Amino acid sequence: MSDLGTNRRTFLRTLAAVGASASVLGRAEELLAAPSGSPASLSNAGRTDRRLPLREQYLLSSELIYLNHASIGTVPRSVLAAHSGYLELCETFPSLYVWGAVWREVTEETRRSAAELLRCSPDELAITHNTTEGFNVLAHGLPIGAGDEVLFSSLNHPGASVAWSGVAARRGYHVRDFDFPVERVPELTVDEVVRLHVEAVRPETRVLVLPHVDNMVGMCHPLRQIAEAVRARGVEFVVVDGAQSA
Repeated sequence: MSDLGTNRRTFLRTLAAVGASASVLGRAEELLAAPSGSPASLSNAGRTDRRLPLREQYLLSSELIYLNHASIGTVPRSVLAAHSGYLELCETFPSLYVWGAVWREVTEETRRSAAELLRCSPDELAITHNTTEGFNVLAHGLPIGAGDEVLFSSLNHPGASVAWSGVAARRGYHVRDFDFPVERVPELTVDEVVRLHVEAVRPETRVLVLPHVDNMVGMCHPLRQIAEAVRARGVEFVVVDGAQSA
């Protein structure tokens, strides 16, 4: 039996010892029976029938055509049910679920799955509360200072921009944005998009921040071409906001 399986059984015995309710134990038993790294199995009710029309998998009002899937988006019924199951379990023994071995393993399995999606090593991936927190970490932590510049276009999401401006005065670096011609997006070629970013780079530009897919006009930026071109101009860090695409 794997360490995770052993930890699961210990976890069940602990729940029983503290007099957990039958409904919570039922959810815990599902966790025990589930394959490793399958947190959604905490709730039978959360298992969405793939044959259901996509709209029925969400709680959205039938009167809406809802296009926001980011900060004020919605989740499928299966995700909501699994989340509710986690909250119920956590309330029965919070310290176990915050620091316990079972949940650390679930977190690491999530990290491994995300790393596979993003084609990186799990050791290269940090799990943050949201994209904005990630940009705050970078704005505070990258080795940039007096005389350096952070550059981004007007297509940049505020969550990927404001952190740099807030830290700039304290760290001594400069933040600048350039206007992206949104009215020309339908006709722009890849080479033209690359050129717009390259021409905005100055000798002091050390960081370029850009979205993979922006949230204003939905343009997919040619990341590899832009990164290679601006690095050839001396940009050291190319930071990508992948919230709308990953």
